[in-house]
Amino acid sequence: EQQPLVSPYDETAPLEKRARSWLHTNCSHCHRVSGGGSVPFQANVVPTLEEMGLLGETAFKGDFGLQTDPKLIVPGNPYASILYYRSATTGPGHMPMLGSKTVDLRGLRALHDWILSLSSAAKEQSLPKNIKTPSQALLLAHLLDSGKLDATARKRFLRSAKKADSAEISGVLQRFLEKK
Repeated sequence: EQQPLVSPYDETAPLEKRARSWLHTNCSHCHRVSGGGSVPFQANVVPTLEEMGLLGETAFKGDFGLQTDPKLIVPGNPYASILYYRSATTGPGHMPMLGSKTVDLRGLRALHDWILSLSSAAKEQSLPKNIKTPSQALLLAHLLDSGKLDATARKRFLRSAKKADSAEISGVLQRFLEKK
């Protein structure tokens, strides 16, 4: 049965519907049955969450430095989820592949909060002193987007990130590093 789409930006709508509507709009043209996407998951709103093939499913198109056994979605941990990385980066692996390299911040927030909500044991993580992994870069980007870092901390972390020797870290943080 077709589920109605909602605006991913409508914070009065249920979080799962917002995130799934965002995925449907941005990903389901390829990621659906016979859609041509090389990673076999269904982003359209018709299948149940379990039928989508996202939760705990192994990622076959690169780990992007997130972990040794990369998963499309790690319930409760957006910073270890390939889907979140691909939506948050402007660098290698950005999705959708065609079109904008701009990160949809409001859609990304819906994905973040939805992935976090998929585990009752989920909790926000804290940043280390220096950014050394793509997961840490995703956390930093989330905190920067949320306005949760003061100017001093922002400068310190971005200075650390500039020194990172990783295309994945740079791709996630590039939009902050380019700002004057």
